Amino acid sequence: LYEALYHSVPNRSVLHTQGLLLDPNDPIVTTALDMMQKNESLDAILQEMQDLDQGSFPLNEAVNIPNVALRQYTIANFTSQVGYSGAGLFGVWAYYGFGSSELVNEGKDLLKDRYMYRTAGNVVKVGTVDAMQNGFEDEDDQFNFGLCDMAGKLMTAMYKVADGGFGDDRCLNFDGTSGTGAYLHIDNADGTEFIHINVIDSNPKEPVEELKERFLEWRKLNPCNSTCDNTSLRFKVAWN
Repeated sequence: LYEALYHSVPNRSVLHTQGLLLDPNDPIVTTALDMMQKNESLDAILQEMQDLDQGSFPLNEAVNIPNVALRQYTIANFTSQVGYSGAGLFGVWAYYGFGSSELVNEGKDLLKDRYMYRTAGNVVKVGTVDAMQNGFEDEDDQFNFGLCDMAGKLMTAMYKVADGGFGDDRCLNFDGTSGTGAYLHIDNADGTEFIHINVIDSNPKEPVEELKERFLEWRKLNPCNSTCDNTSLRFKVAWN
């Protein structure tokens, strides 16, 4: 999941691509990263990504859908956050039998004068994105992850989804898990990793449960009473 979805220019901005996935070396991605490096506007980056997306997806023998209509993007920097959801995403998932799932792409510019975030989901159970947002904004530390830093807030957001029975509708219907994998990644401003936990194909175990276990091991070495300053960290977490 991490390699397919997450793209960042540390100390600049971070991009998350989902829906119909892109190869990390696709010109759509590399052009976006170059524009991010140059601090171009987020709206301009998303527009360029759409303009470059010229292929099509064969839904069946009679119907081809433009690829751009099946993408979902979120992008954020230190001053703004925006997103894009293709007009064909909901209809395609309905065609495949997931018409009751939700398609959401929204964010918040400033939280507690410190955090800016963007959350998105497609083919996820209704309530998934709300659960993620509520977890990130939680002030009670109900899961004891520690809310002193972004890592704890992200872990709480992830666990709020799985604990509430939310997640990817395909996986929930198939084996009752929230997804086939889960990751939590934060970059330092200099490009080094603050935290990177990537759970891949944990079936039949709930991937967020494994993520939690590995996060708690990380937390032992990075307790909330340590000195930390996450004002320059970039992050992304989402369900496809």
